[in-house]
Amino acid sequence: MQTSEDLPQTSSGCVLYEYVPPEIIQRFDDYLGFEDSSHFQISDDPSDCYLQCSYGRSPKRQFCEENLSEVLEKCENIDQVVIVIKEMGNLFGDFEQVRLRSMKETTPYHQGGYLASFFMRIPPQIIARLKSVSLHVDIMRESFGELWFPCPVQDLRYCISNLVDAHFETFVQISFCSASMHPSDYDVRNFLINGMENVLKEMTEKDAKTDFSIDVNEGYVDMTIEKGNVEYSFAFFYYNPEICEPSSPSTCASSSSTESSDTAIETPSNVFDSQFSIDDQQSVQIFDNQSFNSYNIQNLFVPIDLAANISSPSAAALMQFQQFFFVS
Repeated sequence: MQTSEDLPQTSSGCVLYEYVPPEIIQRFDDYLGFEDSSHFQISDDPSDCYLQCSYGRSPKRQFCEENLSEVLEKCENIDQVVIVIKEMGNLFGDFEQVRLRSMKETTPYHQGGYLASFFMRIPPQIIARLKSVSLHVDIMRESFGELWFPCPVQDLRYCISNLVDAHFETFVQISFCSASMHPSDYDVRNFLINGMENVLKEMTEKDAKTDFSIDVNEGYVDMTIEKGNVEYSFAFFYYNPEICEPSSPSTCASSSSTESSDTAIETPSNVFDSQFSIDDQQSVQIFDNQSFNSYNIQNLFVPIDLAANISSPSAAALMQFQQFFFVS
């Protein structure tokens, strides 16, 4: 017969906590405060705004963005912030005006982007305790004909100007994903790459570390900029069910925006052979700071007339703000 001395010496509190069913924890949590939360996520999707404690056991506590100021004033332990964006926001209006906007109203093309809009609403005591800030923008459309947006740069410029020497780390990942391939995609991809080239040149002049890569087989194009405590990446690509996990915000948009992953994407024959000219090389092309200046990305692509290849409403919106973002 075992005595109490023979039993493992384990904290009774830990034992009880580990064996309490989640639904019971949820009932207790309904009566507890949220002030001890340390992880914070805000999104343009109201159902994806929540607080969570550091140990992750307690359920996520959802809140409304309208109550953001009150939440942040009461939560003194927040040190990790995640911003998740699933749609483009309001593309009409004054992009140069810096003012308070909701996440749903903000776009990557407003002055300072999402980060400027967010930090305008954060009290200094929260900023002083931050360890990391992550921004994930994942825009998915059926085709690149609907992804006519210019290469985003506002959040990057805000980071380089304000967050390089911050005491916390900043990670920004923006992606445009097309669910299907079409020969006419060439115009939009060329438009995006032209913008990426200009962004890379601008960041190289600011002594940032830059990388640029193209995967011809997958139709994947990516650029990464690093400086100080800032890491920024922008990519556009085709949805691939073998490598895209719908549940991961940093990889692809949610599965609700796409068809079943079992549905194969029809690839037009020789679609990339006719659109990419890289001397028969099919491997990923990498351009760092040194090689970028000696290699003109435009050698891979021909000039385009983007507005002639997109729908009328989209073209009208593009013309409205092309004076700010369209690069020649």
